[in-house]
Amino acid sequence: ENASMFDSVIGSEVVDLGPTASSWNDPIPLPDDLCVSYLVMAVGRQGDPDHSRGAAAGYDGNTVQWQCGDAIPPTVTINSMNHVVTFDNSSDENIHYVELTWTYPEMPPGENVTWSLYRLEVIPSTLEHISPIEIGLWGEAGTTGTFIEGEDKFDPYAIRKMATYHYIMIPTDSVGNVDYQPVQDNIETVRVSNQFWDHNSYLIPPPPPEPEPPYGIEWLGEFYEYMENDAFKASVTFAFVVLLMNLLMIPIVINQTRGVRRLIKREKRKAAAIKEAMMAEGLSDDLDDFFD
Repeated sequence: ENASMFDSVIGSEVVDLGPTASSWNDPIPLPDDLCVSYLVMAVGRQGDPDHSRGAAAGYDGNTVQWQCGDAIPPTVTINSMNHVVTFDNSSDENIHYVELTWTYPEMPPGENVTWSLYRLEVIPSTLEHISPIEIGLWGEAGTTGTFIEGEDKFDPYAIRKMATYHYIMIPTDSVGNVDYQPVQDNIETVRVSNQFWDHNSYLIPPPPPEPEPPYGIEWLGEFYEYMENDAFKASVTFAFVVLLMNLLMIPIVINQTRGVRRLIKREKRKAAAIKEAMMAEGLSDDLDDFFD
């Protein structure tokens, strides 16, 4: 109301505004729990402020609505974040679409949060220098939010099939506080698989019929197929060589064994004859001694 009242206010001048200015953003964030009021008043050509025609931000004539510092980013997480990948060929353009759905969470009393949506192929440690694909997403607690995007061959930043994307939701409070570090509960990973043939299977030609096996013998056909395998041919060749060696060596071994058996029999007969002669000679000596 007067100069003495103005002089009693603890504060400082922060900026000189032009005569047509209608807004101003404080470049210095208020520290947490520090509350201030902003005064705006006209200054004459001599530099004297007109205290009686000033205004206080948030002043209703009786009380001042203090502007309090808040630098704490919200830590809420989204609920039930899901996705579905669809395919549309109604315009003959074969477009894949990604549809995200989620449920907005309960918020603390007096807290107002909006959401920004990011899409990346690799999850970074921070999203501070990355542009979101959607901002200002908001909904009442318990309501469902939706985001849909599709392929666009003329847009190099659009989604493409056979790629994997990570959709990340980041909350921002009413005074702009935001933590750009991704939170696992706010991430939905989407694989855009190619669904063209799932919806156009009739375009796939049927496979040719299986050829008849040689002479109608099924195992003979399988044998011919195996003969095209180098490892199988080497095994068959080795087995044939072993069989041939057996056919050649077995008779030789049998003949050699037969000769050895004859030699053993002859030696046995010779040993028996010698033994018999020795016994006869011993008996003759015993008889001579007896009759003498």
